Amino acid sequence: MQSTCQKIRKSLMLAASLLSSMASALPWAEVGDRQLRQDVELLASHHIISGPINSWPLAWLQMAAAEQVADDPAASAEVRAAAGRIVAQQRYAHGNRVEVTALAGTQPAIVRDFASQARAKGDLSARVVENWGNLSVSLGAGYRIKQGDAFHNGAKYNFEPSYATYSVGNWAVYGGYVDSWWGPGEDGALMLSNNARPSLKVGVKRLLAYPINLPLLRWLGPIRFDAFVSRLEGGRDDHLHPYTINYRIDIAPPVLPGLEIGISRQSLLCGRGALCSFSSVLSQVIVIGRQQNNGNAATDAADKLAGFDLSYRTHFGPVAAQFYGEFQAEDAGNFLLQQYGRKGGVRLTTPLGNDGTTLMVGTEYTDTLANKLFGGRTYPGSFYNNYDYYDGKRNHGLATGESIDGDGNLFSIDVAVTDPKNRYYYASLRRANINRTNISGPTTAPPLSNGLSGNYVRIDIATLGLIAPTPFGKLTAEVRHSSDVPDHTGPAQPRFDMQIGLVTHF
Repeated sequence: MQSTCQKIRKSLMLAASLLSSMASALPWAEVGDRQLRQDVELLASHHIISGPINSWPLAWLQMAAAEQVADDPAASAEVRAAAGRIVAQQRYAHGNRVEVTALAGTQPAIVRDFASQARAKGDLSARVVENWGNLSVSLGAGYRIKQGDAFHNGAKYNFEPSYATYSVGNWAVYGGYVDSWWGPGEDGALMLSNNARPSLKVGVKRLLAYPINLPLLRWLGPIRFDAFVSRLEGGRDDHLHPYTINYRIDIAPPVLPGLEIGISRQSLLCGRGALCSFSSVLSQVIVIGRQQNNGNAATDAADKLAGFDLSYRTHFGPVAAQFYGEFQAEDAGNFLLQQYGRKGGVRLTTPLGNDGTTLMVGTEYTDTLANKLFGGRTYPGSFYNNYDYYDGKRNHGLATGESIDGDGNLFSIDVAVTDPKNRYYYASLRRANINRTNISGPTTAPPLSNGLSGNYVRIDIATLGLIAPTPFGKLTAEVRHSSDVPDHTGPAQPRFDMQIGLVTHF
C-alpha cells in the first residue's frame, strides 16, 4: 500500500514540475490516435503511467512519466519504444503549426473504432494550432464530398477541427468541436465516442487526477472530472437543437493498483418545443427532480443515460494485460438505473524479440439491446431512444455512442503489431448484428428505430490497416471487406472498401 502511494505521489510531483512548461501548449491528446492510446495503456499496465486514462481527450500531464522512461536503460525495449513515441507526440502537439489531413476512400466504415476515420468518400481538413500563454486555439475548417448522414446528406463544409482551451492551474475550460471518448472500449463506447460528428460544446476538465484530501475521499485515489454542455444539430424531426449535459468522474483507487472506475451521466433536454425551464435543467445538473420517461412531455425533464465502467491493468512478466467492462443504462430517474447496454473486453500486449516490436491481441463484445443489469427482461427500441426525443441521442443521424446504434451486438477480434520503425500494422474480424429486433422507423412514437439500419442485418467485416511515419507526415491505409450493408434486404450484398490518408504539418 505504501509503495503504491509513493508511486502516485512521485508521478504527481513529476507532472506538477512540468505544469509550468506546458502551460502554453495544447493541454491534451485528442481522440483518434489508436497507436498513442495503445502506448499509453502499455505504460499504464506496467504501472509507469498512474491515474485514470479511460476518458479522452487525455491530458499530456497524465503521461509525464514517459519522459523519464524513454531513455531509461533499465526499462525493457518495448516500454522504452512506447514511451519514446508518447514523448515525440507530446512535443509535436505542443508546437504552433499548420496541419492538413486528407482522407479518401470508397465508403465510410460501418463500424467506427477509436481511430479517426473518414466520414465521406473524401474528407479534407486544415487547421492552425496556436498557443498564447494559457490559451490554446485550434482553428480550422473541413470539406467532405457528399457527406452522407440522416439529416444533412450532401453537406460539405464543417468547422469540426476548431476549438479553444484556457488552462487555469490544473483545470482547462474549453469550447468548440471537441471529440470525447468515455470508456475503456476500443470498438466503441456506450455513452460518448467519435461515432457521430462532434457537436458544439462548452466544458471544464480537470487535467491531472489528484486525490481529494478529505476523510474517506482520499482513499479513492486520483480523481479526474470532465463536464460539458453540447448543442446538437438542428435538422431533427423531434426538437430542433436540443442540448446535452454530460459529466464524468474517473478514479483510480490505490488499494488495487491498475484498477480504474468511471462514472458517467448524460441528459438530453430542451430544444424547440420541449420542456426547458430553470428547474428542469437544474434537476439534471444535481441529479434529482423529475422522473424520466413518465409518459408526459409536459412534465418530463429529459432523456437520461447513466452508468459506469471498470478496467484493470496489470502485467504478467513482459505481457501487459487489460480487462474491462462497461454498463450504461437508459431511463434513469433520480438515482434509479435500468435498461442497460453492456460491453466487455480483454487486451494483451507482448514483446516480439528484443528490438521494441510489440504484438497486441484483443477481443471485445458489445450489446445495446437494453435489459436488466444481470440479464432477464429486454427493452427493444430503448437504447439511445425516447418517446419524446424520438430522434434519440444522435447527432446528424449517428448515435453519440456505439456505431451499431441500439438493439445490436458486436463481437470483434483485433491484432496489432508495432515494429522498431514505429509502423503500426493492424487487423480485425468483426461480426455485427444490427437492429436485432427489426424495428423500422423513424416514427414519432415507440417502438423507435435504429439510426444505422431500418431492418435487421448481420454483417461480417474483415479489416487490414497500416499507420506509418513518412517524411511527409503520418500515412494511413485501410482495406475492408463487409459481407453486407445496413438498410439492405434480400440476398447479401458484399462490399470491398478502402481508405488512404495523410496527416502533415508545416
